[in-house]
Amino acid sequence: MKLPIPLLLVFLSLSSSLYSAKTVDDIRFIVDPSDKVENNSFQFGIQLFLSNQKIIETKGYLNGTFSWKNIEVQSNQITKIDDGVFFVDHRKIRENNHKVDFIIKIRYKRKNYSYIHSIEFPELDSLTLVNRKLQAYKDNYLRIYGYFSNSKTYLLSSDTEYPGFSSSEITIHAPREVAQNDLFLYYHPQWSELDHDIPIKLTSNQISQEICLRTDYSTPIKIEKIGAYGKNGEDGNSGTSGDDGYEGYPGENGWDGGFGQQPNDVFAYLAEKDGYLLCWLIQDNRQKKYIIDHHGSVTITSKGGEGGDGGNGGEGGQGSHATEEYDAGNGGQGGNGGRGGDGGNGGNIIIYHDLHPDVAKRIIYGKSIGGSPGEGGSGGRGGKDGIEDNSETPILGLLSLIIRTRGPHGDDGKNGSYGEIGNVVYKCMNSEEYVAIHETFNIEL
Repeated sequence: MKLPIPLLLVFLSLSSSLYSAKTVDDIRFIVDPSDKVENNSFQFGIQLFLSNQKIIETKGYLNGTFSWKNIEVQSNQITKIDDGVFFVDHRKIRENNHKVDFIIKIRYKRKNYSYIHSIEFPELDSLTLVNRKLQAYKDNYLRIYGYFSNSKTYLLSSDTEYPGFSSSEITIHAPREVAQNDLFLYYHPQWSELDHDIPIKLTSNQISQEICLRTDYSTPIKIEKIGAYGKNGEDGNSGTSGDDGYEGYPGENGWDGGFGQQPNDVFAYLAEKDGYLLCWLIQDNRQKKYIIDHHGSVTITSKGGEGGDGGNGGEGGQGSHATEEYDAGNGGQGGNGGRGGDGGNGGNIIIYHDLHPDVAKRIIYGKSIGGSPGEGGSGGRGGKDGIEDNSETPILGLLSLIIRTRGPHGDDGKNGSYGEIGNVVYKCMNSEEYVAIHETFNIEL
Protein backbone atom coordinates (compact mmCIF):
# COMPACT_ATOMS: atom_id res chain seq x y z
CA MET A 1 0.00 0.00 0.00
CA LYS A 2 1.42 3.36 -0.99
CA LEU A 3 0.99 6.50 1.12
CA PRO A 4 -0.20 9.66 -0.53
CA ILE A 5 2.67 12.05 -1.27
CA PRO A 6 1.56 14.80 1.23
CA LEU A 7 1.26 12.26 4.06
CA LEU A 8 4.63 10.75 3.16
CA LEU A 9 6.30 14.19 3.35
CA VAL A 10 4.82 14.78 6.80
CA PHE A 11 6.08 11.39 8.02
CA LEU A 12 9.57 12.00 6.68
CA SER A 13 9.68 15.48 8.25
CA LEU A 14 8.60 14.10 11.65
CA SER A 15 11.16 11.28 11.47
CA SER A 16 13.90 13.79 10.63
CA SER A 17 12.86 16.00 13.55
CA LEU A 18 12.88 13.11 16.01
CA TYR A 19 16.28 11.99 14.78
CA SER A 20 17.78 15.47 14.99
CA ALA A 21 16.49 15.93 18.54
CA LYS A 22 18.80 13.11 19.65
CA THR A 23 21.95 14.78 18.29
CA VAL A 24 24.29 16.99 20.37
CA ASP A 25 25.88 19.67 18.21
CA ASP A 26 27.83 21.56 20.88
CA ILE A 27 28.82 21.34 24.55
CA ARG A 28 29.69 24.26 26.82
CA PHE A 29 31.38 24.30 30.22
CA ILE A 30 30.04 27.06 32.54
CA VAL A 31 31.92 28.09 35.73
CA ASP A 32 30.44 30.30 38.46
CA PRO A 33 31.97 33.77 37.80
CA SER A 34 31.72 34.68 41.50
CA ASP A 35 34.36 32.08 42.35
CA LYS A 36 37.81 33.68 42.64
CA VAL A 37 41.37 32.49 42.41
CA GLU A 38 41.70 32.11 46.19
CA ASN A 39 38.96 29.49 46.26
CA ASN A 40 39.82 25.82 46.26
CA SER A 41 36.39 24.71 45.03
CA PHE A 42 34.31 25.90 42.09
CA GLN A 43 30.71 25.37 40.98
CA PHE A 44 30.19 24.52 37.33
CA GLY A 45 27.55 23.29 34.92
CA ILE A 46 27.34 21.87 31.40
CA GLN A 47 25.05 22.90 28.54
CA LEU A 48 24.13 20.59 25.67
CA PHE A 49 23.15 22.33 22.42
CA LEU A 50 20.95 20.02 20.37
CA SER A 51 20.51 20.07 16.63
CA ASN A 52 16.86 21.07 17.03
CA GLN A 53 17.98 24.36 18.67
CA LYS A 54 17.07 23.18 22.16
CA ILE A 55 19.45 23.54 25.13
CA ILE A 56 19.68 21.02 27.96
CA GLU A 57 21.40 22.03 31.22
CA THR A 58 22.75 20.03 34.17
CA LYS A 59 21.28 19.97 37.65
CA GLY A 60 22.77 22.09 40.42
CA TYR A 61 24.43 25.38 39.50
CA LEU A 62 22.48 25.77 36.20
CA ASN A 63 19.19 24.53 37.73
CA GLY A 64 18.67 22.18 34.79
CA THR A 65 17.31 18.65 34.55
CA PHE A 66 20.17 16.69 33.00
CA SER A 67 21.61 14.21 35.51
CA TRP A 68 25.31 14.11 36.43
CA LYS A 69 25.13 10.31 36.23
CA ASN A 70 25.47 10.67 32.46
CA ILE A 71 28.62 12.83 32.68
CA GLU A 72 32.25 11.96 33.43
CA VAL A 73 34.72 14.82 34.06
CA GLN A 74 38.49 14.19 34.19
CA SER A 75 41.41 16.52 34.95
CA ASN A 76 44.97 16.19 36.24
CA GLN A 77 44.74 19.49 38.12
CA ILE A 78 41.79 18.69 40.35
CA THR A 79 41.61 16.60 43.49
CA LYS A 80 37.89 15.82 43.54
CA ILE A 81 34.71 16.27 41.48
CA ASP A 82 31.31 15.98 43.10
CA ASP A 83 28.18 16.65 40.97
CA GLY A 84 28.87 20.15 39.72
CA VAL A 85 31.68 21.10 42.10
CA PHE A 86 35.39 20.55 41.46
CA PHE A 87 38.29 20.99 43.89
CA VAL A 88 41.61 22.17 42.49
CA ASP A 89 45.28 21.65 43.34
CA HIS A 90 46.85 25.10 42.89
CA ARG A 91 50.36 23.73 42.69
CA LYS A 92 49.43 21.50 39.77
CA ILE A 93 47.69 24.46 38.13
CA ARG A 94 50.94 26.44 38.26
CA GLU A 95 52.88 23.49 36.85
CA ASN A 96 50.37 23.33 33.98
CA ASN A 97 51.01 26.96 32.91
CA HIS A 98 48.20 28.21 35.14
CA LYS A 99 45.51 26.20 33.39
CA VAL A 100 43.04 23.48 34.32
CA ASP A 101 42.39 21.08 31.45
CA PHE A 102 39.14 19.11 31.43
CA ILE A 103 38.08 16.07 29.42
CA ILE A 104 34.30 15.72 29.51
CA LYS A 105 32.52 12.55 28.41
CA ILE A 106 28.72 12.62 28.03
CA ARG A 107 26.22 9.91 27.18
CA TYR A 108 22.98 11.22 25.69
CA LYS A 109 20.29 9.17 23.98
CA ARG A 110 22.60 6.13 23.80
CA LYS A 111 25.32 8.14 22.11
CA ASN A 112 28.71 9.15 23.53
CA TYR A 113 30.20 12.64 23.17
CA SER A 114 33.58 14.02 24.20
CA TYR A 115 34.53 17.62 24.91
CA ILE A 116 37.79 19.29 25.91
CA HIS A 117 37.80 22.52 27.89
CA SER A 118 40.45 24.65 29.66
CA ILE A 119 40.19 27.33 32.35
CA GLU A 120 43.01 29.83 32.73
CA PHE A 121 44.01 31.07 36.18
CA PRO A 122 45.81 34.39 36.80
CA GLU A 123 49.57 34.36 37.34
CA LEU A 124 51.57 35.89 40.17
CA ASP A 125 53.33 39.04 38.90
CA SER A 126 55.02 40.50 41.99
CA LEU A 127 55.31 40.39 45.79
CA THR A 128 55.28 43.14 48.39
CA LEU A 129 54.94 43.75 52.12
CA VAL A 130 52.28 45.88 53.79
CA ASN A 131 54.25 46.70 56.92
CA ARG A 132 57.93 47.40 56.32
CA LYS A 133 58.88 47.94 59.95
CA LEU A 134 60.97 45.38 61.83
CA GLN A 135 60.71 45.68 65.60
CA ALA A 136 63.65 44.48 67.66
CA TYR A 137 63.15 41.69 70.24
CA LYS A 138 59.70 40.84 68.96
CA ASP A 139 58.04 38.39 66.57
CA ASN A 140 57.15 40.36 63.44
CA TYR A 141 54.39 38.87 61.29
CA LEU A 142 54.95 39.48 57.59
CA ARG A 143 51.83 40.54 55.71
CA ILE A 144 52.85 39.49 52.21
CA TYR A 145 50.68 40.53 49.29
CA GLY A 146 50.77 39.02 45.82
CA TYR A 147 49.81 40.98 42.71
CA PHE A 148 48.21 38.80 40.02
CA SER A 149 47.73 39.17 36.29
CA ASN A 150 43.98 39.71 36.79
CA SER A 151 44.79 43.07 38.48
CA LYS A 152 43.82 41.67 41.87
CA THR A 153 45.81 41.54 45.08
CA TYR A 154 45.70 38.69 47.58
CA LEU A 155 47.08 38.39 51.11
CA LEU A 156 49.24 35.35 51.82
CA SER A 157 47.71 33.06 54.43
CA SER A 158 48.64 29.67 55.81
CA ASP A 159 44.99 28.58 55.41
CA THR A 160 44.56 29.16 51.68
CA GLU A 161 46.68 28.55 48.61
CA TYR A 162 46.88 30.41 45.34
CA PRO A 163 48.64 29.44 42.09
CA GLY A 164 52.33 29.96 42.87
CA PHE A 165 51.49 31.93 46.01
CA SER A 166 51.33 29.76 49.14
CA SER A 167 53.29 29.67 52.39
CA SER A 168 55.02 26.51 51.19
CA GLU A 169 56.21 28.19 47.97
CA ILE A 170 57.30 31.59 49.33
CA THR A 171 60.90 31.70 50.57
CA ILE A 172 62.14 34.51 52.84
CA HIS A 173 65.87 35.29 52.80
CA ALA A 174 67.06 37.37 55.79
CA PRO A 175 70.42 38.24 57.45
CA ARG A 176 71.78 36.02 60.22
CA GLU A 177 70.64 38.38 63.01
CA VAL A 178 67.04 37.87 61.89
CA ALA A 179 65.52 34.54 62.91
CA GLN A 180 62.71 33.16 60.79
CA ASN A 181 59.79 30.89 61.64
CA ASP A 182 57.20 30.48 58.91
CA LEU A 183 55.87 34.03 58.27
CA PHE A 184 57.44 35.50 61.43
CA LEU A 185 60.77 37.32 61.73
CA TYR A 186 62.55 37.92 65.04
CA TYR A 187 65.24 40.59 65.03
CA HIS A 188 68.01 40.54 67.63
CA PRO A 189 70.36 43.40 66.70
CA GLN A 190 74.12 43.16 66.85
CA TRP A 191 75.84 45.75 69.05
CA SER A 192 78.74 46.20 66.69
CA GLU A 193 76.44 46.83 63.71
CA LEU A 194 73.47 49.00 64.62
CA ASP A 195 71.36 48.74 61.47
CA HIS A 196 68.64 51.13 60.41
CA ASP A 197 67.56 49.07 57.40
CA ILE A 198 67.46 45.29 57.10
CA PRO A 199 67.33 43.87 53.54
CA ILE A 200 65.23 40.76 52.94
CA LYS A 201 64.33 38.93 49.76
CA LEU A 202 61.02 37.25 48.89
CA THR A 203 61.11 34.56 46.22
CA SER A 204 58.47 32.36 44.62
CA ASN A 205 59.44 30.27 41.60
CA GLN A 206 60.62 32.78 38.96
CA ILE A 207 59.79 35.89 41.03
CA SER A 208 62.31 37.55 43.35
CA GLN A 209 61.59 40.74 45.26
CA GLU A 210 64.10 42.62 47.43
CA ILE A 211 62.62 44.77 50.22
CA CYS A 212 64.24 46.86 52.97
CA LEU A 213 62.67 46.80 56.44
CA ARG A 214 63.10 49.83 58.68
CA THR A 215 64.31 48.83 62.13
CA ASP A 216 62.36 49.92 65.21
CA TYR A 217 63.98 49.88 68.65
CA SER A 218 60.97 51.11 70.63
CA THR A 219 59.71 47.65 71.62
CA PRO A 220 58.91 47.48 75.37
CA ILE A 221 61.19 44.82 76.84
CA LYS A 222 59.95 42.84 79.84
CA ILE A 223 62.35 40.67 81.83
CA GLU A 224 61.27 38.51 84.75
CA LYS A 225 63.57 36.73 87.17
CA ILE A 226 61.90 34.29 89.56
CA GLY A 227 63.45 32.43 92.44
CA ALA A 228 63.10 28.68 92.78
CA TYR A 229 59.81 27.47 94.21
CA GLY A 230 59.74 25.77 97.58
CA LYS A 231 58.98 22.07 97.54
CA ASN A 232 55.57 20.86 98.63
CA GLY A 233 55.52 19.06 101.96
CA GLU A 234 54.88 15.34 101.93
CA ASP A 235 51.63 13.93 103.26
CA GLY A 236 51.70 12.21 106.63
CA ASN A 237 51.20 8.45 106.74
CA SER A 238 47.96 6.99 108.05
CA GLY A 239 47.94 5.61 111.58
CA THR A 240 47.79 1.85 112.06
CA SER A 241 44.76 0.08 113.50
CA GLY A 242 44.60 -0.40 117.24
CA ASP A 243 45.24 -3.77 118.87
CA ASP A 244 42.41 -5.53 120.73
CA GLY A 245 41.06 -3.21 123.37
CA TYR A 246 43.01 -0.18 122.11
CA GLU A 247 42.18 2.83 120.03
CA GLY A 248 43.71 3.39 116.61
CA TYR A 249 47.07 5.11 116.34
CA PRO A 250 47.02 8.78 115.30
CA GLY A 251 47.88 9.72 111.72
CA GLU A 252 51.22 11.43 111.09
CA ASN A 253 51.34 15.18 110.65
CA GLY A 254 51.91 16.50 107.14
CA TRP A 255 55.33 17.96 106.44
CA ASP A 256 55.75 21.71 106.15
CA GLY A 257 56.14 23.18 102.68
CA GLY A 258 59.58 24.46 101.72
CA PHE A 259 60.35 28.16 101.58
CA GLY A 260 60.49 29.91 98.23
CA GLN A 261 63.96 31.09 97.23
CA GLN A 262 65.08 34.66 96.78
CA PRO A 263 66.53 35.26 93.29
CA ASN A 264 70.05 36.58 93.09
CA ASP A 265 70.59 40.28 92.68
CA VAL A 266 70.08 41.71 89.20
CA PHE A 267 72.45 44.39 87.93
CA ALA A 268 71.50 46.62 85.03
CA TYR A 269 73.62 49.18 83.27
CA LEU A 270 72.19 51.87 80.99
CA ALA A 271 74.28 54.12 78.76
CA GLU A 272 73.65 56.34 75.75
CA LYS A 273 75.49 56.03 72.45
CA ASP A 274 74.79 57.71 69.12
CA GLY A 275 71.26 58.64 70.16
CA TYR A 276 70.39 55.09 71.29
CA LEU A 277 70.36 53.50 74.72
CA LEU A 278 72.41 50.40 75.44
CA CYS A 279 71.21 48.22 78.29
CA TRP A 280 73.16 45.42 79.96
CA LEU A 281 71.38 42.96 82.23
CA ILE A 282 73.62 40.90 84.52
CA GLN A 283 72.61 38.05 86.84
CA ASP A 284 74.59 35.00 87.92
CA ASN A 285 77.53 36.15 85.76
CA ARG A 286 75.38 35.94 82.65
CA GLN A 287 74.79 38.98 80.47
CA LYS A 288 72.01 39.99 78.12
CA LYS A 289 72.29 43.04 75.92
CA TYR A 290 69.55 45.22 74.47
CA ILE A 291 69.42 48.27 72.21
CA ILE A 292 66.47 50.63 72.58
CA ASP A 293 65.64 54.16 71.55
CA HIS A 294 64.18 56.92 73.73
CA HIS A 295 60.65 55.64 73.02
CA GLY A 296 61.47 52.16 74.29
CA SER A 297 61.54 50.81 77.81
CA VAL A 298 62.92 47.98 79.90
CA THR A 299 60.99 46.50 82.82
CA ILE A 300 62.89 44.20 85.19
CA THR A 301 60.87 42.15 87.66
CA SER A 302 62.55 40.11 90.38
CA LYS A 303 60.12 37.83 92.15
CA GLY A 304 60.63 35.47 95.05
CA GLY A 305 59.76 31.83 94.56
CA GLU A 306 56.41 30.56 95.78
CA GLY A 307 56.32 28.66 99.04
CA GLY A 308 55.53 24.97 98.89
CA ASP A 309 52.16 23.70 100.09
CA GLY A 310 52.03 21.84 103.37
CA GLY A 311 51.45 18.12 103.32
CA ASN A 312 48.10 16.69 104.36
CA GLY A 313 47.79 14.96 107.71
CA GLY A 314 47.52 11.19 107.72
CA GLU A 315 44.23 9.48 108.55
CA GLY A 316 43.88 8.09 112.05
CA GLY A 317 44.06 4.34 112.55
CA GLN A 318 40.91 2.29 112.98
CA GLY A 319 39.89 1.36 116.52
CA SER A 320 39.73 -2.30 117.51
CA HIS A 321 36.40 -4.13 117.38
CA ALA A 322 34.76 -5.36 120.56
CA THR A 323 35.60 -8.87 121.77
CA GLU A 324 34.41 -11.00 124.66
CA GLU A 325 37.19 -9.50 126.75
CA TYR A 326 37.45 -5.91 125.49
CA ASP A 327 35.18 -3.10 124.47
CA ALA A 328 35.56 -1.53 121.04
CA GLY A 329 38.43 0.98 120.71
CA ASN A 330 38.05 4.52 119.40
CA GLY A 331 39.47 5.58 116.05
CA GLY A 332 42.83 7.36 116.17
CA GLN A 333 43.08 11.10 115.70
CA GLY A 334 43.94 12.40 112.22
CA GLY A 335 47.34 14.02 111.77
CA ASN A 336 47.64 17.79 111.50
CA GLY A 337 48.25 19.38 108.12
CA GLY A 338 51.72 20.78 107.49
CA ARG A 339 52.29 24.52 107.39
CA GLY A 340 52.62 26.18 103.99
CA GLY A 341 56.09 27.45 103.15
CA ASP A 342 56.81 31.17 103.10
CA GLY A 343 57.24 32.88 99.77
CA GLY A 344 60.78 33.90 98.91
CA ASN A 345 61.83 37.52 99.19
CA GLY A 346 62.02 39.54 96.01
CA GLY A 347 65.55 40.05 94.73
CA ASN A 348 67.44 43.31 94.76
CA ILE A 349 67.77 45.28 91.53
CA ILE A 350 70.68 47.70 91.14
CA ILE A 351 70.54 49.96 88.10
CA TYR A 352 73.68 51.86 87.08
CA HIS A 353 73.35 54.68 84.55
CA ASP A 354 75.03 57.81 83.27
CA LEU A 355 71.80 59.61 82.36
CA HIS A 356 69.64 62.19 84.06
CA PRO A 357 67.80 60.37 86.91
CA ASP A 358 64.35 61.18 85.50
CA VAL A 359 65.35 59.82 82.10
CA ALA A 360 66.80 56.65 83.63
CA LYS A 361 63.63 55.95 85.64
CA ARG A 362 61.47 56.51 82.58
CA ILE A 363 63.52 54.17 80.40
CA ILE A 364 64.29 51.37 82.85
CA TYR A 365 61.94 50.30 85.62
CA GLY A 366 62.76 47.83 88.38
CA LYS A 367 60.12 45.97 90.35
CA SER A 368 60.74 43.56 93.23
CA ILE A 369 57.92 41.27 94.39
CA GLY A 370 57.74 38.84 97.29
CA GLY A 371 56.77 35.28 96.47
CA SER A 372 53.31 33.90 97.22
CA PRO A 373 52.95 31.66 100.29
CA GLY A 374 52.15 27.99 100.17
CA GLU A 375 48.83 26.71 101.45
CA GLY A 376 48.60 24.71 104.64
CA GLY A 377 47.82 21.03 104.32
CA SER A 378 44.46 19.59 105.28
CA GLY A 379 44.10 17.83 108.59
CA GLY A 380 43.73 14.08 108.35
CA ARG A 381 40.41 12.37 109.04
CA GLY A 382 39.95 10.59 112.31
CA GLY A 383 40.07 6.80 112.17
CA LYS A 384 36.87 4.77 112.28
CA ASP A 385 35.75 3.67 115.73
CA GLY A 386 35.65 -0.03 116.42
CA ILE A 387 32.34 -1.93 116.26
CA GLU A 388 30.63 -2.78 119.53
CA ASP A 389 29.24 -6.26 120.21
CA ASN A 390 25.49 -5.94 119.52
CA SER A 391 24.71 -9.61 119.05
CA GLU A 392 21.67 -9.33 121.31
CA THR A 393 20.24 -6.42 119.29
CA PRO A 394 20.79 -7.23 115.61
CA ILE A 395 19.26 -3.93 114.45
CA LEU A 396 21.74 -1.89 116.46
CA GLY A 397 24.53 -4.08 115.17
CA LEU A 398 23.48 -3.41 111.57
CA LEU A 399 23.30 0.33 112.20
CA SER A 400 26.74 0.35 113.78
CA LEU A 401 28.13 -1.19 110.59
CA ILE A 402 26.41 1.37 108.37
CA ILE A 403 27.00 4.46 110.52
CA ARG A 404 30.41 4.37 112.11
CA THR A 405 31.70 7.29 114.09
CA ARG A 406 35.27 8.50 113.80
CA GLY A 407 37.99 9.80 116.00
CA PRO A 408 38.78 13.54 116.01
CA HIS A 409 40.11 15.09 112.80
CA GLY A 410 43.52 16.71 112.67
CA ASP A 411 43.92 20.48 112.42
CA ASP A 412 44.48 22.12 109.04
CA GLY A 413 47.94 23.57 108.59
CA LYS A 414 48.41 27.32 108.44
CA ASN A 415 49.28 29.13 105.25
CA GLY A 416 52.77 30.53 104.87
CA SER A 417 53.63 34.22 104.68
CA TYR A 418 54.33 36.39 101.65
CA GLY A 419 57.94 37.12 100.89
CA GLU A 420 59.30 40.60 101.45
CA ILE A 421 60.02 43.13 98.73
CA GLY A 422 63.63 43.59 97.70
CA ASN A 423 65.41 46.88 97.06
CA VAL A 424 65.42 48.74 93.76
CA VAL A 425 68.34 51.18 93.62
CA TYR A 426 69.30 53.67 90.90
CA LYS A 427 72.93 54.77 90.88
CA CYS A 428 74.04 57.68 88.73
CA MET A 429 77.77 57.15 88.26
CA ASN A 430 80.63 59.57 88.29
CA SER A 431 83.70 59.02 86.13
CA GLU A 432 85.46 56.74 88.65
CA GLU A 433 82.40 54.54 89.14
CA TYR A 434 81.91 54.47 85.38
CA VAL A 435 85.32 52.86 84.92
CA ALA A 436 84.86 50.51 87.89
CA ILE A 437 81.52 49.20 86.64
CA HIS A 438 82.96 48.58 83.18
CA GLU A 439 85.80 46.58 84.68
CA THR A 440 83.57 44.68 87.13
CA PHE A 441 81.08 43.48 84.52
CA ASN A 442 83.42 43.45 81.52
CA ILE A 443 81.24 45.92 79.64
CA GLU A 444 82.47 47.29 76.33
CA LEU A 445 80.81 50.08 74.41
